[in-house]
Amino acid sequence: MIKNYLLSMVLLFSGLTTWAQLVAADDTVPTVNSSTTQFGVYNVLNNDTWNGAPVSSSLFTVTQISSSHPSIQVTQNGWVTVYQGVPAGSYTLTYQICQNSNPGNCATGTVTINICTLTAPFIVAEGGCNDPGSITLYGLPENGEWVVTVEYNNTVIGTYQGTGDSYTLSGLVPGAYRFRVAHNGCTSPYSITEYIGFLDGFWGSMTGQYVDVNGDGVINIGDEIQYDIELMNMTECDITDIYISGGMIESAFVPGMLSPWQTVYFPAVYYITQDDINNGFVSQWAGISGIINGASTYIKLFTDPIELDIVSGFMFVAFVDDNMNGIQDPGEENFSNGYFSYSINNVSSPIIAASGADNFILYETDTNNTYDVVFSIYGACNGAFTVTPGSYDDISIQGMGISTYHFAVTATACHDTAIFLSPLSNPRPNLTYSQLITYVNYGTDPIASGTITFSADPLVMVTNVSQSGATTTSSGFTYNFTNLQPGEYRYISVTMQVPNVPTVNIGDILTGTATISAPSGDTNPSNNSSTRSDVVTNSYDPNDISENHGPEIVHSEFDANESLIYTVRFENIGTANAIDVMVLNTLHERINPGTLRIVTSSHPYVMQRTDDAFSMTFAGIELPPSIEGTDIGKGYFIYEVKLHPGIQPGDVITNQAEIIFDSNPSIFTNMWTTEFVTALGTQQHSLANLAVYPNPSTGMITVRSESTIENISVSDVMGKKIMTRNFSSDNVSIDISDLSSGVYFLAVQSGRQMQTVRIVKQ
Repeated sequence: MIKNYLLSMVLLFSGLTTWAQLVAADDTVPTVNSSTTQFGVYNVLNNDTWNGAPVSSSLFTVTQISSSHPSIQVTQNGWVTVYQGVPAGSYTLTYQICQNSNPGNCATGTVTINICTLTAPFIVAEGGCNDPGSITLYGLPENGEWVVTVEYNNTVIGTYQGTGDSYTLSGLVPGAYRFRVAHNGCTSPYSITEYIGFLDGFWGSMTGQYVDVNGDGVINIGDEIQYDIELMNMTECDITDIYISGGMIESAFVPGMLSPWQTVYFPAVYYITQDDINNGFVSQWAGISGIINGASTYIKLFTDPIELDIVSGFMFVAFVDDNMNGIQDPGEENFSNGYFSYSINNVSSPIIAASGADNFILYETDTNNTYDVVFSIYGACNGAFTVTPGSYDDISIQGMGISTYHFAVTATACHDTAIFLSPLSNPRPNLTYSQLITYVNYGTDPIASGTITFSADPLVMVTNVSQSGATTTSSGFTYNFTNLQPGEYRYISVTMQVPNVPTVNIGDILTGTATISAPSGDTNPSNNSSTRSDVVTNSYDPNDISENHGPEIVHSEFDANESLIYTVRFENIGTANAIDVMVLNTLHERINPGTLRIVTSSHPYVMQRTDDAFSMTFAGIELPPSIEGTDIGKGYFIYEVKLHPGIQPGDVITNQAEIIFDSNPSIFTNMWTTEFVTALGTQQHSLANLAVYPNPSTGMITVRSESTIENISVSDVMGKKIMTRNFSSDNVSIDISDLSSGVYFLAVQSGRQMQTVRIVKQ
């Protein structure tokens, strides 16, 4: 009995040792073309095993040991990246895979990557009005046979074999074409897209002026902006079926057809609204569509904002009433730590407004319109303040001029300091990036002294701190400040050097923390520290949105009183000053819009919010063209919000901003995604090699990825979800033909991986 038991135990432990084996099998990657950067070309975990089963990237971490070329790297999730410019040849990369729960359990493997450098062909299109078009491809491989693949409107329609450095395709119908070539086992990227059918056939301009329709000398709802439109056919073909397809202007005189090189002039009109009157200006555009040779052509026409010469309205001022007499005496400063709420004619949904200036102005021309206005205090110390009067009810204009209404603010003692960390630039390998530290006294009394402390991510080195007198080290700094007044904001920028790959890799997260010493009895200690997590990228986006926690928040570590801190950045990459900038943002349904608070901004602003949608208007900003390596031409604002109760692991908060420079088309930022998780993961947050085409589309859209697509949802620009589909495939199609023309956001999900793509329905 004892012998059999011992023998059984020996066999059992022997079997466990074999079953726990971790194997990193060697890999050979299919040929990769390095004429462009290739992300996620292959995952080294594909044929690695643990316990005889495939390895999961959520349970193991990959570490690069060596690479025979510095521009060939592997991420901690196992994805191989080949950066542009690697010469043709065969290269090797050695990696180690270790079990997260048992770091001593590791295995080593080698990856062989074969590189080619075939470039896309150069293409030239020709075509007449009635004859099918032709496209000639240049720069094809001169030696040996090649194969050209043809895409028409983002769908592969055939291949052609041949020899020589050029090739002409004839008899092409109107549409969008692009090409790639394969030669000796190497496939080029796709060429630029070339159009047959004169898709850019219009030229035009639009000017406008205000017209007092009833001649009463007052700007009223229903008065007009009358536009003069000049439209020219820039082709040798007729343009037919012309109509206004975008914007809010109207015209009964749009020409139905334009002959080759014909120019027409016609009027259009826009009717002024109450919002236009409150803003003091009108900014409109027109989209015009037509048909050439069976293909669509389109143009957008813009004008600069048309100022409405309104000299009547209201100015609201909150001030610190030091002597408590209800009058703003000389030396009593304006109070900016609050916001205004106003409603017109007692409507149920008030408009929330804040200003980066010392006052808030509403323009008005109608003596019959009445306004109810309230001033409220932000933050944890709001109970220590008294506002007199509490509101102004049913006020209206009394003739010409701007009437001023004061809110006197008095306070009892309350202490609240806060600090915020936000990005000035993104971290990229082997480059510097900067962060902005904003600290403020939200309390009622001066802070005699305190200390700012900043700790950078261990992988980066601090190279510069803007604040003189700061004590700096390679990993951070401390600074002792004095005499921080109530409502006073101060700023420090810190610059850090990011090491090169493989010390950091694309997708790594760098985390820094800033803290401010709190005075005794601080009412809200939760805002005395700010942590910022930035994702390492290999590109620069001049207009973006991000949130301080990074893409993931551990649910158990998120306090119910904690805020999400968003930073929106914008940059003028044009050639002339941007006179006005407007940013539109709609808050996610899980965010409590009543907690919105603008922390700070680069320029004076006016914020207005109705329900969950708000705008930031930087009127007269005169933002110059940006200069690389400086802050010239760049702007930003930071805001905080809190969530509704009940957030759970697996919940996802999305956010995207729309930026408008003068009368130019809208620019949409990236879609920032915050997921609440039970533990921080190591997997990628973007799907591998996601492709969405055709885009724009009139109907069917194909979505393809190396990951299994589980869910696709489509939302409009206001964040409203209008379509959801479930799948289990890496190549799926959805039909958007029932949607109205415009911009939408398509979110693709695979497990906990998610990526959002902007799509256009024509």
